[in-house]
Amino acid sequence: MNSQLNTAGTRALIFKKLLLWIPGVINAIKRFIGGLLILIVGSFIVFATLSIAPGDPALTALGESASPDALDAFRKRYHLDQSMMLQYWHWLTNFLQGDFGASFAVARGE
Repeated sequence: MNSQLNTAGTRALIFKKLLLWIPGVINAIKRFIGGLLILIVGSFIVFATLSIAPGDPALTALGESASPDALDAFRKRYHLDQSMMLQYWHWLTNFLQGDFGASFAVARGE
C-alpha cells in the first residue's frame, strides 16, 4: 500500500512540475510566432517600398542600350512581369529554400 501512495505522490509531483513548465512553453511559442510575423511583415514592407521606387530594374541592370527582347527576357526571368504579390511570393519561397537571389554586382564582374 505504501508503494502505491509513493507512486501516486511521485506522479502528482511530476504533474505539478509539468504544469509549471506549460506557461513558459506557451510564452516561448507565442514569442516565436510573433517574431516570425514581424520578420514577414518587415520583409514585405521593404519589398513593397523597393517595388514602388521609381525606375525600371531591367533597364537599370541591362543599361539603356538593351534591346526590348533582352528587357522582356530579364523581366520574365526575375518575375518583374507579374504582380507585386506574386513577386513577393517568389522571393519568399526562394528565400526560405536558401536561394537569396542573384547578385547583379557579381554578374557584372564588379
